[in-house]
Order: sequence, then C-alpha cells, then structure tokens
Amino acid sequence: MRQHPEHYSSLAKFGSGLVSTTQERWGAGVYFNPYVIQNGVQIKYGVTSIDNLCTDLSSWNNLYLAGRLQKPVKILRDHPRVRLANQANLISAVRTALLLLPPQFTENELYSTIAGLSYLGDPRMALPTESPSKVTDIVTHNMTSFRKLYGPLLATLPNVDFTATTPDNADPDANAKLSQDMDPTKRANMGRSLRRTRYTEADSDEDKLSDDEFEAKLADEIADDHVKESSPELTPEEADFKRIVDAAKLEISRKKLGNPLMQLRLVANSPHNFFNPWGLENGPEIDERIVTASGKMLLLDRLLPALLKRGHKVLIFSQFKTQLDILHDYCTFRKLKICRIDGSVSQAERQEHIDAFNSDPDFKVFLLSTRAGGQGINLTAADTVILFDSDWNPRYISLIRSLK
Repeated sequence: MRQHPEHYSSLAKFGSGLVSTTQERWGAGVYFNPYVIQNGVQIKYGVTSIDNLCTDLSSWNNLYLAGRLQKPVKILRDHPRVRLANQANLISAVRTALLLLPPQFTENELYSTIAGLSYLGDPRMALPTESPSKVTDIVTHNMTSFRKLYGPLLATLPNVDFTATTPDNADPDANAKLSQDMDPTKRANMGRSLRRTRYTEADSDEDKLSDDEFEAKLADEIADDHVKESSPELTPEEADFKRIVDAAKLEISRKKLGNPLMQLRLVANSPHNFFNPWGLENGPEIDERIVTASGKMLLLDRLLPALLKRGHKVLIFSQFKTQLDILHDYCTFRKLKICRIDGSVSQAERQEHIDAFNSDPDFKVFLLSTRAGGQGINLTAADTVILFDSDWNPRYISLIRSLK
C-alpha cells in the first residue's frame, strides 16, 4: 500500500491494518488490485497475510485462496511456509480431481477439473456476466503452465500413468491421455487423506482428561472392541479398517509420557512415529499420506528428488529408529534403492551396505542412525548430508561432520 498507493482506492486512507483485518474477518481473505498496469501489461494481484494464506492452503477453510493457487499464478513474496502449504494444497487438488474423473482421461480434463474445484457451488458462476467457458479458457490458455505445476506431482503418484509418451512441456497443443487405478481400497485411502473442511469441530471431553485417565479410557475401548470383534456384520473392508484402528489405539496406549520433550521431537518428525499403519502385517499400501502428514517429509520430498536429479549421493541421519522405518517406507514408495545402517544391523551387513553404496551408482540414498552410523564408516561416495533430526549431543554431531 505504501509502495504502490496508486493501485488502491480511497480505502487506502483507512490504513493497511484496517483493510487487511476487514478482508480476513468479513471478506474473501484477500484484497485484490485489478486492472493494474505493470511494464505495459495489465495484471490483477491480491494481497493477504502469510498466516491467512497458509491456513486456507492447508485446511481449505473456504477454498478461495487455495483455489487461486491451484492455478498457475506468481507468488510475489516467496516464503518457505507458503511453499510447503501449497505443496499439500496441490496434492489434495490432484487427488480430488482423480476421484471425480473416469479410469481414462486427458490432461485437459484433469486440469479443467482441478481449475473448476474452487468454482463448485459458487453462485457467481450462474450470473450472466460470467463466461460459461471460464474454466476451459483458463486451462486452454495456460496448458504449459499447468503442466509445469502438476507434471512433477503426477510423476510421483503410483496409481496414475500416462498411456503414451509424457508430453513436451513446451507444446501447448499436446493433450496427453492418462489412466488411473480404480481399485476401491486405493481410492478410499485417497479420499481419507483429503482435507476435512467446511465444518466446526466440537470441543472433545477427551481434551479435559489427564494422561492417566486418557490411557485408561483407551484401554476400556480396546476391551470393548475385543468383545465385539467377532461380529458377523462387518464387511472385509470394515474388518480391515477396525483391525488398523485397534492396533493404533493399543500402540498409543502403550506410549510412555515420562519424557514429553522426546514425544514432541517424535511428532515434529512425523505423526506416524506414534502409529505407522504401513508397518502392520497385511497393512494398507503406502500412499501419499506418508509425505503430507509431516512438514519435514514434505520438505524432504521436494529436496531429495532435486539432489538425485543432479547426481548427488545423499546420507540421511535420524536419531530415531521409527523415523528411519518411515524414511525407508518413503524411499520404497518413491522407488529409490537405498542402503541402511541402524543398531540392529550386524557388522558384516554394515560393510556390505557401505561397499554397495560406494561402488553401485544405483544406490544413491543411505539411511543411518545417528548413534549407530556416526563412527567407523567410510562413505566416500556421498557428497550431501541431511540431518532429519539433529542429535542434541554435540559429540554425535561432530562424528557426522567427520564423514564429509
């Protein structure tokens, strides 16, 4: 507002604080400046707070801001929080569109479905002033930009494939055909991982319970479930879901709360450290939730492919074995060949993993426990180290630095 006062109407006299607060509380959450000339081109840009933008990107509270960023736009002020939140927003947009599309579809149909999400139920679309081909025009005129925005995401989804050669990013007329796996279990997992929006959560009585009372309540629920587990009314899908929920309750009830700080460090890495459904026997297939449930995993999912594409060999350290299990599952999901050393690996196996990583170009990622992998190791092939969670003992950090 101070940089470009000519872009604003007489509302600018009330000050930026009042204008932004009014927009966030009672308006659309963003102040738009339309019909602005920049470098000889007429543009339209919006101004909002980072907190408000990230909230809508992460939770789809009203889908107004999130819907804007599901289309190719330029973010004038780059911020890491916005990048992470928008990564989750784009993944959710792709999943939602796939649930609305048939087994076979085209790029144009996919991007049109995504671009139309934020207009579903919008009363303005029924007005005569709105073009009926608005969504189609957005996609047709920006096909190359849509492809750059969503192409990398589509390449990582295991249930979506291009039926022909992946199109050239620079060819706006290309309209590749895609297919998706319509397996009911995979589609149900995709639906469960979407944002829960447009409802208000009621206060839970469980929030008022002490830790001991909460654990006792979990134990009672587990006992009740065991009584009912032989019910013949459950379908195979319901029985499978019930088995996973029971395992989650049991694992959480066993968690010791003697060291809350350690529990906070675990949950900051990934909530799946408290319950990992993919570690169960006959558990569900690994899906995108292994990434989207954690900010650290979202960042790693952006960083690691870029490093590997440039030919780097990467060491990833974690202090927690459960986090290494999650990283192992993630690498399997992304079809990466890895080596791994933790406290359970014998000396002979350690050397086999070290030799394979140093000599085989296909092994580009090495997962290591901070304690088990910080000494007695020669990984000369590695040129990049990622500390997924930093050990608070400086002695172990110095050992890791010695690997350089």
